[in-house]
This record gives sequence, structure tokens and C-alpha cells, in this order.
Amino acid sequence: MSFHEELRLLGEAGIPAAGVIRMATLNAALALKQNTGSVEPGKEADLVVLAANPLALLQNTEHIEIVIKAGQLYRP
Repeated sequence: MSFHEELRLLGEAGIPAAGVIRMATLNAALALKQNTGSVEPGKEADLVVLAANPLALLQNTEHIEIVIKAGQLYRP
């Protein structure tokens, strides 16, 4: 099962999109005791820039424009 499919299934289970995204980012980082998961001063920040708002439709997480990892830009 893919990451995006898991997000979709969580949404279909009735979890609001904001909750699904929080579970996949901030909550996952907290569970793994990592200094990531949200964008704020003092945290490590790898970012994924999406073409469309995932709060409107969770499947928008699949429309990746740019990934920024360790300061490097990557395009799919």
C-alpha cells in the first residue's frame, strides 16, 4: 500500500483532511521523537510543495511540484 493510498483511506474513514495531514507529519515526527513534522524556527525542514490544496482534496498530496530536502530542490 502506498503512502498516498493510506492518506486516502484515513480520509474515507471519516478523519478530516487536516487531521490526516497532521497524523502523517507532526504526529509521526512526535512518535518517532524527531525534530521535524512542522515548519517553525529551530526545526529541521524538508518540504514538499504541492500543486493543489490537500485540505480541499487529500488526493492533492499526489500532485508534487517540488521537494526540498537538505537544502536541495528536486522535481518529480
